[in-house]
Amino acid sequence: MSKKQLLKTLISIGFLLLIIIVFKKSLIEALYEMRFIRIWQIALISLMAIVFQICDGLNYKIMTQTKGTGLTRWEGISCAFYSSFFKVVTFGSGSAAGTIYYMNNRGIKVSRGTSISALSYMFHKLTVAVLAIFFLIVQFKDFHSIYNNYFSTFLISLAIAILIAILFLTICISKRLHTFLVKCINKLNKKGKLSHIIDTLTEYFIGLEESSTELLKDKSCVCSIILRDIIKMLAIYSIPYIILAPIHTITGIQLLGITAVSCAVASVLPAPAGIGSTEVAFLLFFANIVPKKNILSCALLYRFMTFLFPGVIGGTIIGMNKIKKTLVHQDN
Repeated sequence: MSKKQLLKTLISIGFLLLIIIVFKKSLIEALYEMRFIRIWQIALISLMAIVFQICDGLNYKIMTQTKGTGLTRWEGISCAFYSSFFKVVTFGSGSAAGTIYYMNNRGIKVSRGTSISALSYMFHKLTVAVLAIFFLIVQFKDFHSIYNNYFSTFLISLAIAILIAILFLTICISKRLHTFLVKCINKLNKKGKLSHIIDTLTEYFIGLEESSTELLKDKSCVCSIILRDIIKMLAIYSIPYIILAPIHTITGIQLLGITAVSCAVASVLPAPAGIGSTEVAFLLFFANIVPKKNILSCALLYRFMTFLFPGVIGGTIIGMNKIKKTLVHQDN
């Protein structure tokens, strides 16, 4: 494990320990409350988590076929679950690596796989920001009345999330930025020690420019990717509503809005895969409308369904593929 991965893991563990220490009593109550969640609710939130992965997989399929060849639908969906497995075992730091590795095994070059992974993440970040803005505008009065005491802080966090999304968009499509970054590193490369980094970065930027140019030319393709990203985010944003609706008189649009904005704010906190930060954001945003024990049980289920559950399916797919390869090898 690299120092960077170790640091991310320690940050995640730190977040989780902080939540356990501060909310120990409430966590016990939350685990007890989870016993009363009905089977149909578990089935429905499981379906929402799977819908998220299917949408991601279909986007991978479309993005890899801009040159005429690429992943099939099933391979795209398998890639999404494969990436989720890597995300779980690396505490969020290996998701992109899992995507690139899977695509490379299906004949897609590492540079192109890296570009597709970056573009996919860029679309994801933009969707998170756009949905947060949409729900904030639609429910501005409700948000202002509920979060009046720290509304300005909440707006600043949301603004940072939007800026991060714009930054990712700029990194993906701006040739001038790529040239500027390479020139800056070249100036530091007086002894030639950074030559390998410059070559790798240049190759990455070229692949990113080619992929983004091809993709953005096809407007229908871009629209379909954005539509699927909206569907996948609304699917997981509906999880708190499915859990809390039977026990609280709160509308679906309110819960969707609060979840969308809390997830956008959580995305600016320094925690890989949102581990710990999402739970903290849930506690902050739901505190005024839902009892703490219900928030925690909801946050725990949300974390399980959006993080661990897809990873388990991904691990199962990997295991089945290895068994098939072993059987084929034995037959030969």
